Amino acid sequence: MEGRESFRENRGSNGASAASNQPWQTVQKAANTLVAGDAVYIRAGTYPEQVVPQNSGSAGNYITFAAYPGETVTIDGSGIALPNDLVGLFHITGKEYIRVSGLRVIDAGPNNDNAGIMVLDSSNIIVENNSTYNTNSSGIGVWVSDNVTVDGDIQDNNGFAIGSEQGGLLENVWVYNNIAYNNRYVGLTIHNFFPSVCICRSYFEVTEHKCGAA
Repeated sequence: MEGRESFRENRGSNGASAASNQPWQTVQKAANTLVAGDAVYIRAGTYPEQVVPQNSGSAGNYITFAAYPGETVTIDGSGIALPNDLVGLFHITGKEYIRVSGLRVIDAGPNNDNAGIMVLDSSNIIVENNSTYNTNSSGIGVWVSDNVTVDGDIQDNNGFAIGSEQGGLLENVWVYNNIAYNNRYVGLTIHNFFPSVCICRSYFEVTEHKCGAA
């Protein structure tokens, strides 16, 4: 299947065609619309919204949310109260074959377990080359999911950096090339994983508590 390429920027319109010269205005418009094989390229800017993908991709046909090459895209939750505890500002739940790439996700709250990017009850998810800052809980949280890759991400000033502190079965989760610092509790926490969680070439630092991983 040949997917579509869509574009989004602050000055766009959700009634536009999503071509490069007629971009959508909100990332959630893309999250509502994209289907297997589609990609949205988000132009530089700060976007005060929660993003919740509504559709799954399929094997070989990921749905991709990516920053436009060379541009800084910030998903900003500073004015958003996430609706309950186990929720992310970029929230993937019950989905398959989604890629999130190159985004900056900041200020997720106000609940104790709110994450910057949350992967919940999902499979075949790729979270790559993102950064998170000032999230109440995990910069990137993975719960009850399988075949998840977290690669090349940077977490700063989070409760946890990369975590599954609520437990739940994890299978085939791969954590590569990540950096986490200024975390309030632990850099990495994983519970109840079976049969495999791989952590490679990652650095975790904690400033307020004594352990870097748990």
